[in-house]
Amino acid sequence: MRDRLWIVSFWHQLLYPELGPAGYEDPTGVLASAARRLFGSDQPDYVVAARIHYGEATEHEQQRKTAAVVLRHLHSSFSFDERRLLGFVHGRFLYFCGRFQNASQPSSASTELARRLRALVAHLRQEHGILFTVGVSPRRHPGLSGFRRAAQYAVVALRIQLQTEKGGMLVCDTPRRGEQRFVAKPLVEKLERITRSGSVEAVPEICNDVSGFLFGSEYIPLLKLRGLLQSFLVSLSMAAQTAGVDPALLYDLNQRYFDSILVLYDYEELEQVIHSAIREFVSMVYETRAQELEHPAIARAEAYVMQNISEPLTLSSVAQAVGLSPPYLSRLFRTYRGMTLTQFINCQRVELAKSLLQNSDKNVCAIAFAAGFGSVQHFNRIFKSLVGCTPSQFRLLKCVHL
Repeated sequence: MRDRLWIVSFWHQLLYPELGPAGYEDPTGVLASAARRLFGSDQPDYVVAARIHYGEATEHEQQRKTAAVVLRHLHSSFSFDERRLLGFVHGRFLYFCGRFQNASQPSSASTELARRLRALVAHLRQEHGILFTVGVSPRRHPGLSGFRRAAQYAVVALRIQLQTEKGGMLVCDTPRRGEQRFVAKPLVEKLERITRSGSVEAVPEICNDVSGFLFGSEYIPLLKLRGLLQSFLVSLSMAAQTAGVDPALLYDLNQRYFDSILVLYDYEELEQVIHSAIREFVSMVYETRAQELEHPAIARAEAYVMQNISEPLTLSSVAQAVGLSPPYLSRLFRTYRGMTLTQFINCQRVELAKSLLQNSDKNVCAIAFAAGFGSVQHFNRIFKSLVGCTPSQFRLLKCVHL
């Protein structure tokens, strides 16, 4: 157990040094010392980052068995020097590093490593039904910094392969690193424009654009990535507020996504978070605009109901009167009024009944039919559900109050 925890800590600090208290440096030399003890003067030739796809509904025990199958095949397929520091980090992600069997010919050795990993991926899929996705990066620079960069670009290769196809293998051949990474102004302007307009149909396109910028072939350190994601959240929130969304709702939504960004390490999960945020912010604007830009048929339907309140009214009869299909009219009322057409009709009939109970001497039965109810029993039930008392009690209470 102690060895496993040590391996997790090593990979975590190697991959994400910016999250440690000392920032990007290794001032105490602990990580460098550990690497020297493990590998001597030469760092590993390559790093492998992989992910096991368990499936959302897989039980914990089944996940454990699946992981055991993968580990067993890794142990049988690669020698100890080829799979050093083999361990899981952040749940589903597996890392290891090693030296080429033929170190004198790194190019051919790298090709052979890729072939063996592809064979392992195919075997796990075909023989065990296990999806195993792999990213590999050779070390191109000396020292601990070269080891770290290889590890980070193995993650990039894994991420790109996950976007392409789960259950495959990719070697990161030509890594690029962005030392300075700022949010591109055209991308932000496009994001804000789509959000302000509530264009839900444009969400897939802008999500792809954001993914290409943040989760493409260029490695972005986690701390910097989190900052960029937070800046996108601010842009989304400001654009939605400009479009008229309630600031209190935006604050709660923003806080939820900010919290998610701060606790996640998995780049794929972070990508899903920003996609979800874009969809939700744009949808909020869309719903706000929908309420403001009311469909003209709503006013016509309401006018028809008020003019015929004493007559039998149904969804079909009102829809026919305003020239719409019943399902469409029903959806419009739910969208713009937050209630069904039947609920609206009942509310108007009860309001008329309340007026008649207060201002006329008609008995309850006559008022029920005057308000359009088909029976006294139905009238009593609807009236009490909306007002909290029976029509007779309502009349008595109003008389006492007067």
